[in-house]
Amino acid sequence: MSINGLQSVKDSIALEKALRKQKSVKAYVNIASGKATVVFNPRRISLDLLFDVIIDMGYFATVNDNKEQFISIEEQLDTGGQDLYFNKNILSSRKDYCAVDLIASTKVTGTQLLSLAAGVVKGSRCVYGNAITDLAAQNSIRAISAAILSDKLHGIEADANGSKILIGDRTFMEENMVALNKTPAVSSEHTAVYISIAGYLLGFFVLSEMMPISEAAS
Repeated sequence: MSINGLQSVKDSIALEKALRKQKSVKAYVNIASGKATVVFNPRRISLDLLFDVIIDMGYFATVNDNKEQFISIEEQLDTGGQDLYFNKNILSSRKDYCAVDLIASTKVTGTQLLSLAAGVVKGSRCVYGNAITDLAAQNSIRAISAAILSDKLHGIEADANGSKILIGDRTFMEENMVALNKTPAVSSEHTAVYISIAGYLLGFFVLSEMMPISEAAS
């Protein structure tokens, strides 16, 4: 897997030790390539847990997968493949959005992607921020630490341990030269909010516009 945020040999050694503390895990981190080789027994420990260890150390990992595709997390709920909960019946006191799906690259897990996104939008003025933070709160997902570099209504640029993170709508991402041509289409009733790391697209949130309580009651 590729590790974003490693700065020194000391970082790679500390990450190796943290991973090797887990049951049946062997880990080798190469600071020069920014990659880690992790050998583990999936019957004793999950990939999600390994990602959590990496996040807790302040880094972000993606799986090296030549057959990458984008998958719907919400559609996997019935199969037990993911465990994120999407509350689609939220009412707000003002016009806002709620997340109804998360389309993630097969290089990352849904919880890992949500942790990164929640950290980036925290404290921002982006109009899509509440939907992402609400989804993270509903699922008790801890937000990764990130520093906002540019805060706009329809997009955010942030730094997470040395890696450039972008979150925003299609126009914002295209302005920042992030390719979106391989992503699935979204219906006209929904808004897609994309997330990338170091120019690489990780996935996107599918948001639905919420009706303010005053309008819902009328």
